[in-house]
Amino acid sequence: MSSFRSLTLILLAGTAGSAMAGDAVPPPLTLAAAVEASQREHPNADLALARLTEAQAKLRQANAALLPRLSLGSSYTVTNQPAMAFMGLINHGAYSPSINANEPPTIDNLNIGATIQVPLYTPGTWSGRVAAQHGAAAARSTQDAARNALTLTTVQAFISVHQAKAHVLAATATLRASEVNLATARTRHQTGNLSKADLLGLEAMQAGARSQMAAANGGLDLAGQALAAALGREGSIIAVDAMPEVPAPTAESMGERPELMAARAQASAAEAGVDQARAQHLPRLGAFGGYGYDRGFRQEGEGQSWHVGLGVEWTLFSGGGIEAGVAAAEARRRSAQAELRQATLQVRQGRTAARTRYATITEQLAAATAQHAAADEAERLQAERFTAGAATASDLTAAEAVLAQARAAVADAQAGLRMTIAELRWQFGLPILP
Repeated sequence: MSSFRSLTLILLAGTAGSAMAGDAVPPPLTLAAAVEASQREHPNADLALARLTEAQAKLRQANAALLPRLSLGSSYTVTNQPAMAFMGLINHGAYSPSINANEPPTIDNLNIGATIQVPLYTPGTWSGRVAAQHGAAAARSTQDAARNALTLTTVQAFISVHQAKAHVLAATATLRASEVNLATARTRHQTGNLSKADLLGLEAMQAGARSQMAAANGGLDLAGQALAAALGREGSIIAVDAMPEVPAPTAESMGERPELMAARAQASAAEAGVDQARAQHLPRLGAFGGYGYDRGFRQEGEGQSWHVGLGVEWTLFSGGGIEAGVAAAEARRRSAQAELRQATLQVRQGRTAARTRYATITEQLAAATAQHAAADEAERLQAERFTAGAATASDLTAAEAVLAQARAAVADAQAGLRMTIAELRWQFGLPILP
């Protein structure tokens, strides 16, 4: 107990000394800042945004297919081809009966025109627009799901850093206690009050404590690397702020997972895709019109013209292409429906498992807390007995080891509870950070 407190004071004093010395120490990373960084810098965030942008562009394309299409064009032509020259003279208002229609003069023509096409009945286009709407909705939900997954990963990595730091403190306390006990044992061995076998046993326990210390430091570095990776960065981040308290969700505060919303939208898009494929059997009706201005410089003439009309297009035979498109669309619909059922099952199973883990870790934390209290009292009593000469060094070392294990168990249970609460909130479609 005293060793752990002394270590904490030494760490605090070292931090204060660095600050007083004027070292530029960056502030610790807060959880909110870590989550913000992960959603800004991680490649998965860019990927989800790119897919959403693509889906929204496809929706704009589908909407544009239902609107009139206006185009402008211009050309300049010089010819003596009889048919073109004859029509050009008529368009310019420069024809006269004296012109030989078989050998007309060379003419030029500057044409400026505008055309418009208006879709009136395009059933496949309407279905494509509906599919694009559902596709955009699925992309938005997929982006939300990606952001939630990044948040969960970042929160769990943040908690793991705190957990690893607790292990380092516990291992350091154990190592310091073993060093003190070993020094006392060597003194007693020199005076003949401790056997060589007991001394070797204490030296072996100190070596084990050093091994645990190395493992704890390595675990902290790995936890820092995991946090950096969650943020889309390289290196290791271990300078983190305190972990804020996040309440466990209640039955009344359940939301909906964006993964399910995306799967439903994909299923609806696939259904619209079947309608779009079948619509290729239907006729398509449209209106069109145009205006033209022609100007001839050789004959000094000009003219204007316009036209309007209706057009229908109906594919009567496609060589089986339309039927194949319908079959492919129906297969995509079956696939989307299966993915929706699979996503629903996964969410339900995930929620059930998360509830079980929450109940289990809650009991484990209570047991670890009780174990820590008992180990702390046992270490205190053994320290008093050792001071009075009533306990051996091995007794005290064993008590310190049990206390270190209890500290680690509490740290693991606390970290596990926080991770489970974060997973519960994610499973039930709630903001992981309220």
